[in-house]
Amino acid sequence: MTAEKTGVVNLQVKDRDPQKQAYFASLLREDAAIVLPIWRSFGLMRKTMISAQQASKDAQAGHTVRAIENTPDTEYVRRAHNAQEHMIAGKAAYVAVAERIVANGYLTPIDVRVGGRAFLLHDSGKELEVLLVNGARGEQGTGVVDRVLANSTVQVGAENQDRLAQLRQEYEDRFNSESVGVRAIAGYDLASDVNELRLAHAGVDPRTIEIQKEAAFTSCPTIEVRVDTFNNQTPDEQKETIQMAILHWCDDVFTNDRLNPNVVEQDGQRLNAIDTRTIAVFDPIKNPRNAVLDEAWRTDPRSTNGEGAADMQRRVGHKVEKFLADLAGVEDSLTLPAVAAQAIEQNILNH
Repeated sequence: MTAEKTGVVNLQVKDRDPQKQAYFASLLREDAAIVLPIWRSFGLMRKTMISAQQASKDAQAGHTVRAIENTPDTEYVRRAHNAQEHMIAGKAAYVAVAERIVANGYLTPIDVRVGGRAFLLHDSGKELEVLLVNGARGEQGTGVVDRVLANSTVQVGAENQDRLAQLRQEYEDRFNSESVGVRAIAGYDLASDVNELRLAHAGVDPRTIEIQKEAAFTSCPTIEVRVDTFNNQTPDEQKETIQMAILHWCDDVFTNDRLNPNVVEQDGQRLNAIDTRTIAVFDPIKNPRNAVLDEAWRTDPRSTNGEGAADMQRRVGHKVEKFLADLAGVEDSLTLPAVAAQAIEQNILNH
């Protein structure tokens, strides 16, 4: 029996709304033959029963650990993160923004499909990232790199073994740094580089691999260059820049699988999801580990003006947002999250 459509969708809550579930399932189904085997083999979909002792260790390593009550000796299940929900819900926003840009003639439906697939893969290396970053926070040296890269989920193929060995050597100094922040950023970067090799080995096309890289604060320098040089690019390069920009922005505005569409006033400034999410992520009280990243970024070679990670992410995020708003015909760029949310809701109701 098909659930009746209510005409109301709430993107602010995580619920079991059958309308949302059906639409999100359709977004995954489009690329399931490619995406699901990768999610499984990369360790994203693994729920593992563990002991209380192991649960304590895994929690310290950065995994999400949940107790299962009403068992003889309370058991635990480990699940690494919410990457799947984030990628599926984020693809809904990707499609919503991209469809407006298609209507204005800058992209084709095929471009939207490729970009949406890239969004479903951009966090496929989250398990690898968690282990490298959290390991680097707690340990100086390349021992953590050797242990993580020996994991059975890190399959890059014989064709990429030389490049993998080269990456380990290239990152050695950064993992040997006395700075926790420098080591953690190295963990993010190495996870991204290794995941490219895994995706290539899994048969993902080069363009999709390039697009999926443009997420999170470490991608801000490259996406900023792409946006700044847009008018000097070939038509094909411009399409790729737009695909990258949509992915970067969607990743910026989503907190797990939730999108905040509101614009708020604070200290005389208008803030939207880019600001509120970044402020929360780098809050020195609530997230002191990310505050260390913020400070370490100031001396990173990619930080050309001494910005911290938070300031850079907000500044570049709004530049990308304005770029996309212009292409989508949205006059007030700060309302782009609201425009995207309305389009997602309509797509859900029309599904």
